[in-house]
Amino acid sequence: MFAIELQAVSPHGQCRRAYEIQVDQDLFSQLVVTIDFGVIGARGQHQVHLVADIAEARAVVRRALRRRLTAPRRIGVPYRVVACHDPEC
Repeated sequence: MFAIELQAVSPHGQCRRAYEIQVDQDLFSQLVVTIDFGVIGARGQHQVHLVADIAEARAVVRRALRRRLTAPRRIGVPYRVVACHDPEC
């Protein structure tokens, strides 16, 4: 249904982070928000959120993206959108 991929890469290469959010349905038509993050090229962490409806899925995605907006202050490099798939656009 929806997927966005973000990366934060510093010009000197000290920071190389990837962040991906996907919203999909599982086999039982339950909405699932999956968040994968970590260092680019390494195995990262994986979070799965089962949500009741699209409004709750949007809230989970907004909360995750809002946190990514603070990256320049926290890690010194902003995240940039690498890929985005939204069939509603």
